[in-house]
Amino acid sequence: MKALWTAIRTLSLISLGLISACGGGGSPAKTAAAGCANGAGLCITQCNLGCGPTGCGLTDIAVNQPLIFTFNQAIDKTTLNSDTFQLQTANGLKPVGSYFVQGNVVMFIPEVRSSGGKSQIGFKAQETYILNIPGRGKGLQTLESMSGDPLEQTFTCELNVTKGVVDFDNRAPTARLLTPTQLTDVPVDSIIVVEFSEIVDTSNLLLSPENNAVKFKIAKKAPNGNCSNKDLPLPGTVQVAVDQVSQRTRLVFRPLANMPGGFCVRVFVTNEVRDLSGKRASPVVFEFTTKAGKLAEGSIVEEFDKPQDNRDDLRDGAIWKGGKVVPGKVGSSGILGDFDILAGGKVFDPRGTYGKTIVIWDTDATKIPGTHTLTGKDIVVNDGVYEFSSFVLDKKYHLRFKGSHPPVIKVSGKIEIKGTIDVSAPDGTFYELDPKKRQVVGQAGSPGGPGGAKGGKGAQVPFLADPKSKVLGDIDGLPGESVKLPAGHPLSGLVGNTGGRGSKGWPQPKSPANDLTSVTSQVTFTAYSGFISQQFGAGGGGGGYATDGGGGKPVKNSSSAAPKAADFGPPSKGGTKLNMAPLFSSPLPSRRLFQIGGSGGGGGGYNVSGTVKATKPVFNWNPGHGGAGGGGVVTLISGGPLVIQSTGLILAEGGGSQGAIVWENQAKEIPKIDPVTGKIVRINPSYDSSGFWNPLLGGAGSGGSILLQSGGFLDLRGRVSVKGGVSRKLAGEYIGLDSESGAGGAGFIRAESDPKPNYKSFVSFDPPAKPENAGLLRAVDQDKVSTAVTNWYFTKTLFPPTYLFYVIKAKIDGKLVTYSDNVSLGKRAQTGEPVILYLQGAQLDPKTLLPLPKSKSRWFEGVIDPLNTDGGNGIRFHIVMDRSATTTGQIELLSLKVSFRG
Repeated sequence: MKALWTAIRTLSLISLGLISACGGGGSPAKTAAAGCANGAGLCITQCNLGCGPTGCGLTDIAVNQPLIFTFNQAIDKTTLNSDTFQLQTANGLKPVGSYFVQGNVVMFIPEVRSSGGKSQIGFKAQETYILNIPGRGKGLQTLESMSGDPLEQTFTCELNVTKGVVDFDNRAPTARLLTPTQLTDVPVDSIIVVEFSEIVDTSNLLLSPENNAVKFKIAKKAPNGNCSNKDLPLPGTVQVAVDQVSQRTRLVFRPLANMPGGFCVRVFVTNEVRDLSGKRASPVVFEFTTKAGKLAEGSIVEEFDKPQDNRDDLRDGAIWKGGKVVPGKVGSSGILGDFDILAGGKVFDPRGTYGKTIVIWDTDATKIPGTHTLTGKDIVVNDGVYEFSSFVLDKKYHLRFKGSHPPVIKVSGKIEIKGTIDVSAPDGTFYELDPKKRQVVGQAGSPGGPGGAKGGKGAQVPFLADPKSKVLGDIDGLPGESVKLPAGHPLSGLVGNTGGRGSKGWPQPKSPANDLTSVTSQVTFTAYSGFISQQFGAGGGGGGYATDGGGGKPVKNSSSAAPKAADFGPPSKGGTKLNMAPLFSSPLPSRRLFQIGGSGGGGGGYNVSGTVKATKPVFNWNPGHGGAGGGGVVTLISGGPLVIQSTGLILAEGGGSQGAIVWENQAKEIPKIDPVTGKIVRINPSYDSSGFWNPLLGGAGSGGSILLQSGGFLDLRGRVSVKGGVSRKLAGEYIGLDSESGAGGAGFIRAESDPKPNYKSFVSFDPPAKPENAGLLRAVDQDKVSTAVTNWYFTKTLFPPTYLFYVIKAKIDGKLVTYSDNVSLGKRAQTGEPVILYLQGAQLDPKTLLPLPKSKSRWFEGVIDPLNTDGGNGIRFHIVMDRSATTTGQIELLSLKVSFRG
C-alpha cells in the first residue's frame, strides 16, 4: 500500500495529478471531460477508476479501495457532502469511510472501524455500489469550484466489490517511534506515539495491557547503568487514530501519571499487529530513558497495632497484641512457601479412587522447587518434615504419602483441608498363581502406610512339598509387626503382642514331623462323597492398637458338602490393644506420645483343600497370603487455624485383607467405585475349584495415628479416620467351609489446641470421638520458631521506588535490639539471629492494592536492596522468630520501618 499512500501524500502537499488507475488496475485514466474542452466550467480530469467523461473504466474493486478524483479547478470543500458525492447500494447501504478535499482533488478513503471486538472495513464485500456525482441542471446540489462554477456534467458508475482486502504495497506493516524524538533524558510527562507504515487492524490495539498487541513497560536501571531485565506494566490510556491522507495508523499512549525519573521505558510492538490483509508486523522494541529528577523520601512504618489490617491471616501464626508481636506456641519457618500439591508430587491417577486426582509425595525425597521456597533455591525434604507458610488442599486432590518417614506437615499459618490426605496402608493383594510352577513359599506381608508396621508373612507348604525334605518350615502364618513407636516412647516394652497372629496351617503334622508323610497322613476327604479334601484353616488375625484386632476362623457355609470336625482349622488371634492410659498423663511431648504406627495383620497358614483322593492322592498344597500393613502416621501442626472442611478427609486406615475387585468394564479394566465411600468396590474372593489355588487370607492391619495441633483453633467437620482394615473371607462355594480373616483394630486420633477443644465437636471421627481424643496444647510441644507474616504495603507510588533500608526494633531476652541492613543502624535480621526477615516485592494495582499478575519477586533474606531490581511499588514481610537463638526464649517485635525514595 505504501506506493499509493506516498502518491496521496504528494498530492496533498502540492496538489499534483495522481497516477491513473492507482491501486485498482484496469484501463488508464481518460482526461477528456464534457463541457471542459474550451477550459470553461468545472469538470473531472482524472480518477483512479479509469474515468471517462461520464463513467468508470474500472468497476471491480476491493473492500478497501480508495476513490480519488481530480478536477480542473480547486474545489470548495463546503460543497462536498453526501448529496454532491453520492455513494451507496440500491438498498441505501453506505461504505465506511471519510471524504476529503485537497485543492482540486476529492477523495473517499475507506476506514477501519471497530465495534464489539470486530472490525469493519470500507465497502461491504459482494455488494454493488452506485457512484453518482450530479452535474448542473439535474435539480440537485452539485460540487462547485472555489470560483463558484458548478460541475458541468453528471458522473455515474457501478462499483462491484468483488475483491477482499488488497495489500497495495504487498508488505508487512512496520512501526516507528514518533514521540519521544530523543532516547535519553525524556521528560517524565511525555506521551508516546507509535506510527505504523499503513492502516492496521485496530481491534487488538485497545485491549487490556497484558493482551494488547503493543505493550508499554518500565524498568529500573541496574547499578551498571543498563536497563534491568525485569520490567513492569506502565499504566496509561491508549488512543488509536488513522491519518486518512497518509493512510497510516498512529497509536498514542498517555501514562496515567508522570513517568518516574531515571527509569527505562520499553515499547513492545508484537507480531499481533496486522495490516488489513492479515500480514503480521515484525516485532520490534523501542527503548528510552526518562530524565532523572529529585525524588521524595518516604517510609512504611508497622507498629503491629492493627492486625485486622496488616496481618496475613493465611500465613501468620504469631500473636499480635498490645502493639507488639510475640511468637505463637506452634508453627513453622514457612521455608517451603505456600503448599502446592503439584510442586512436590507426582500425579498417580488422574481419575482417583475417591473421584479425585491422586498425587503421591515421597517423604524420603520430596523436591520443592525454588520458585516456591523462601530461599529461591530447590529444597529436598528427606525426613518427612514439611515447613510451609500456608497449606490449602483443594477438594479435587487426593494427597497420598509414601516413604519410610511419617509425614509431619508444619505450617506457619493456616491449614485448610478440602481434599484428602492419606497415609493408609494398602489392602492386601492376591497371590497370583504362577502358571509355570505352583508356588510353595508364603506371600510376603504387605507394607504399612508411612510409619506403619508391615503385615506378617504367609506360611509355606510343609517341607515345601518335597518328599525328600526333612525340614518342616513355617507352615503357620507369621505374626504381623507390632505397632511402631518413636524412639524413647514410654510404651516401648508393651507392644509385643499388638501385631495380628498368624493362622495355623491345616492340617497340622503328626508328631514327630520328620517328613512329608507326617502331614499327608492327616489329610481327610469329606467333600464330594469322600473324594475331595475340604480341610480349611482360618485367615490371619487382625492387628491391634487402640482396640484389639479381630481373630480369623473357618466357618460352615450353605454348601451341601457337610464338613467334619477335622476339616476345621483352629481360629487365629488378633493383636492385643495397647494400654494407652499412661500417655494421657505423661509430661512428654504429644508428638512423641501419639505418633504411633499401626500394627500389621498376621499371615495366613497353609491348607490342602482341593486334594483329590485316589490310589495315589493328588495333593493340593496352598501356601498362605501375607498379612496387611498397619495404617501410617500423619501430623498436622498449624500456627493459625486448622480447618477440615466437610469435603475434607484425613485417613490413616489399616490395610484390608485380600479381596477381589469388581470390574465395571472387563475389557477396559475399569474398577467400580462405591458412590458413597468413593473406594474401589471389593468382594470376598471365591474358592478356585478349577486350579484349586486357595491361599488362606492374611489378617487386616490396624489403623494408624493422626495428630492435629493448632495454635489458633480447630474446625474439624470432615471425616478423620483411623479405622482398622476390613476382614474378608475366602468363600468356599464348592466346599462346605469359608475361611475368614481378622479385622484390624482402630488406631488413635489426637487433636489439641489452647484452650482444649471439646471432643463432642469432632462429629466425623472414625471411630467416634471420646474424651481422650481431645487435649490441651501444652508448652512442652512448643516449636522453636513462629512466624509473623504481613499483608502487602503500598508505597503510594505508581512506580517502584528506590528502597533504602529497613529497621526492626525488637526485644530479645528483655533487651532492646535493632536489626537493619544499614550497618550503621543495626545488625541484619538473618539466619542465626533470633529475628530473620524475608522481604518480597510486587507491583500493586493502585485500585485493588493487589499484586499484578507475574509481578511478585522472589523472597530475599535480610536485605532490601535486591527489591530495587526485582521489586515493585509494594512490599510484604515474613518474619521468623527463632526461640532457639535466645537465652530465655523471649522475643518481642516492636516496630518495623522501611525507608525508600521515589
